[in-house]
Amino acid sequence: MRMARALVAATASVLALASCSGAGDREEATATASAGSAPGTLDRCVTPAPAGLEVTERVLDVAEGVELPAVAFGSGDVALVLLHQTNGDGLCGWAPFAVRAAERGLSALAFDMCGYGDSICPPDWSERSPDQVRVAVDIARREFGAQRVALVGASLGGARSVYSMAADVSADAWVNVSGPPAYDGLVVADEAGQVTAPGLVVYDPSDGEAEFAAARVTARRAGAEFVRGTGGHGYDILFDPDGTLTRIGRRVLAFAAGTAS
Repeated sequence: MRMARALVAATASVLALASCSGAGDREEATATASAGSAPGTLDRCVTPAPAGLEVTERVLDVAEGVELPAVAFGSGDVALVLLHQTNGDGLCGWAPFAVRAAERGLSALAFDMCGYGDSICPPDWSERSPDQVRVAVDIARREFGAQRVALVGASLGGARSVYSMAADVSADAWVNVSGPPAYDGLVVADEAGQVTAPGLVVYDPSDGEAEFAAARVTARRAGAEFVRGTGGHGYDILFDPDGTLTRIGRRVLAFAAGTAS
């Protein structure tokens, strides 16, 4: 349903997106990316894109046997590393948001986390390892030249934004949109107590009274700003079916860029 919104068939200029993925143990993780794109990645997701937008497909080589497809949008001193919701299409759901970010002078890197999309991860590799996020952040700094990197996660990705920051991933800011109270066997609010970087938690009461309360606890323990959603879950809170950013979507971009008042 939510992912279906991202797979918008465009009658005008359209951009097909895709990617394949992976990650590894912290000591072994290396920030590298292959120059080409994985076979068939352009056929997986479609989103309207303005002519002239800089878009690059790549594969993140995180550890031996771990490959994560990724798409980079735009260029700029501020980079967003986008962590997707729970869905087989992986990074596709972030494409409309990434396009809007690029139009505003930001760069954005969306990738398939291990277990989703076209990611390739060995059975003995932990899907919840923060190394997949660590490598994406390192690439944003070293290859994109970003001076500021923000993790922006929705649902599953929202929880993982907190987990990653608690594991000392070197992002400058983080955003958790509709992240569940617990995921991957970890309680988000407990991990939030270890996070010191500026954060933003967005949650809508329609996801449940207990869940809403837990999100407020997460924000409080992390010293993060809390924003009440205006309806919907994850991507739905940030952009409309046609890709137009909502008020909260614009606020998330401003916070990630460090320009929010």
